[in-house]
Amino acid sequence: MADLKTFRDLQVWQKAHQLVLMTYEITRLFPAHETYGLISQLRRAALSLLHRISLRDLSGALFTIASISIIWPMLLWNK
Repeated sequence: MADLKTFRDLQVWQKAHQLVLMTYEITRLFPAHETYGLISQLRRAALSLLHRISLRDLSGALFTIASISIIWPMLLWNK
């Protein structure tokens, strides 16, 4: 197993970082009137996941993953 020096070496953090980048890319396409509503909420949720992983708050990270996994399919389906 590779030597883990920081939380950035964790594969789960790397996947969460990809989710954050994808979230920002997708929400950039949302209407401007959603800037302080849905866009902000989705971006904060994705960033919260990264933050919780870096703090090793895995129970909070699992809650964040669960909430994101419920919201994203609904958004993509209604697109």
